[in-house]
Amino acid sequence: MSKPAVFSFLPLCITKIVSLFLILLLDCMPALAAHPTSFSDSLSATDYALSELLKAGWRKNAAKAVVGINSQWFTILKREHKNDFHHQIKLLKQLKPEALVSRFLRKHPETAGLLALSANPTRLVKILKKPACYNVLTSFYALHPTPTEVRQLTEALEKHRDTLCRLAERGIVGSETIFMFPRQTRGAKEYDAWLSEVLCKYLQRSDRQLAQITAFLIEQGQRIRQRLDKDYEFYKNFRKNLWPALMRMVDNFSAFQWLANDPHIWELLALPEGEMLLNKWGLGPVSLLFCEGSYPADMRPIITHILLQGDDNTVDALFKYKDEPLFRDLMRRQLSASTQAALANKLANFCPNYPLEVCPDLPHHLRYFASLTENAALAEEVGPPPSGPVTWLPFHGSYYAIKKMTQGREITGEDMLNLGLDALIFVPSVVFAGAFSGAAQPLSEEIIVNIGIIGLDLTPHTYHLVKPLGKFAIRAGNQTSKILTQQLANKMTQKAVLLQGNKIIIPNANTPVAAVMAQSQQMFSRLGQQGTKPVSYEATKPILFITEKALHQGHHAMRLVEFEAKVFMRYDTKTVMNPTRGLGEQFFSETAQKALSAPATRPTNRKNSAWQQNISAWWLMNAALGYW
Repeated sequence: MSKPAVFSFLPLCITKIVSLFLILLLDCMPALAAHPTSFSDSLSATDYALSELLKAGWRKNAAKAVVGINSQWFTILKREHKNDFHHQIKLLKQLKPEALVSRFLRKHPETAGLLALSANPTRLVKILKKPACYNVLTSFYALHPTPTEVRQLTEALEKHRDTLCRLAERGIVGSETIFMFPRQTRGAKEYDAWLSEVLCKYLQRSDRQLAQITAFLIEQGQRIRQRLDKDYEFYKNFRKNLWPALMRMVDNFSAFQWLANDPHIWELLALPEGEMLLNKWGLGPVSLLFCEGSYPADMRPIITHILLQGDDNTVDALFKYKDEPLFRDLMRRQLSASTQAALANKLANFCPNYPLEVCPDLPHHLRYFASLTENAALAEEVGPPPSGPVTWLPFHGSYYAIKKMTQGREITGEDMLNLGLDALIFVPSVVFAGAFSGAAQPLSEEIIVNIGIIGLDLTPHTYHLVKPLGKFAIRAGNQTSKILTQQLANKMTQKAVLLQGNKIIIPNANTPVAAVMAQSQQMFSRLGQQGTKPVSYEATKPILFITEKALHQGHHAMRLVEFEAKVFMRYDTKTVMNPTRGLGEQFFSETAQKALSAPATRPTNRKNSAWQQNISAWWLMNAALGYW
């Protein structure tokens, strides 16, 4: 094999020396590549970082700004976590910002780690570069620092930036989560268009109504999207027919929380008679038509027409006897709906306390009516159609919850939620105030939530108050129920004062998610009323609660949980992060404390603020984890 041309002009001894040197150099290069610090140990962290960014093609001013804001963070990492330091520098080198991104980084160097998280930094800069709402947008990205979340949030902000800013200005915590979903499917696109219409309308309404609709979207949004994808009839009718019908009912009865959050509300409204049923009975028919243990699907038209003809006794009979084969056979007879309703009422009167009490004569009565084979004879026997009172029930689950209690069966959280909504039972705010523990400025007022799952989990005393009121609420008319509710609420207040030492305010009920929304609105309002005081509050628990409810997947809050991060909301809507696990715990603790104690004055041009250092390190740490 011939020698390389460069060697042909050299003496043999020199050629051998040069060849030996090259062999040794090649042997050393893998080790040097594996340990880049061998070249950088003599340089400071900032000098090395700046040198590497410039070599990667960064513009000098942008590189200086990013290194300057992260000088303390880089120094700590280089000293204590060299591998992580070099990995973060590598990620920044890969960013290679173009002119637009470079100009933005000169002004906002704290976003370097966030831009490194994005697959399209230019797209993200176009959203962030508008001065209005910058603090709010950075808060969104601080809470969702994974590549997937950054992409979904960026897609949402491209379409709904103004809406999200307005929601944040109204103090709605977690509002960004309702927009974070894949947008490729037919159902998702329909949902997105509907979402825009709904929020545009509700942003004109009261804080309470805005909190309610946001809570509904957080709890039900994913289910609606899935159904839009899977059910073509639902897709065709949801925005045009079903949602307007629900809103008419909400306007009629002021019962948004009860109606909108029922999982079977859409099946009920999809019936030709659905709106009439809802208008007459509330959600009472749902248990008879769609829930587990309801009447068979082929009997739905029969039960629907009976409900439209009947009264309270009719509904009572339909509930009580639905598992009786002879009763079902009687309802299937070719009778008019009014005769069927009258028959149900007649049977209800025979066994008024069934199934709470045994009714030995029930089989005899059922067989007797079944023996009347002539429909005319049966109609004459049962008499005229019912004309008694009709009780509009806001919820339908209490019937089964009460039945389970009388049978000594375990009561689930859903059962308690049903009872609480039916009977309008309230619990003191301390039941839910734990979500806001650690707030810098805790509220002195109480936030009211319904009995629900939260109440059941945290206070065993509520069960004994729910049980008797639940029975009365299902049996009595509306006015009686209200009177009993007030009496029981007063007793509950007296007992809670002894147990908790707190006064209870009972204006209205909320679901747990809506309660968090209301609390966040109050907190946000107080933050804006403190003048120049450095006010903030810890929002970790409500944010985790809302995120889990909205996204229904624990990994979406993984970073907050993994780093055991505490989240603080500042007076100026900036978010401060304090992870208690991971890299640089002391650094985060110190910068968080400084950022939270900064005076609430007009922003200055002072460089390297504690907040910038804090949030920049948070994004860099997450970017490195996302691409490790």
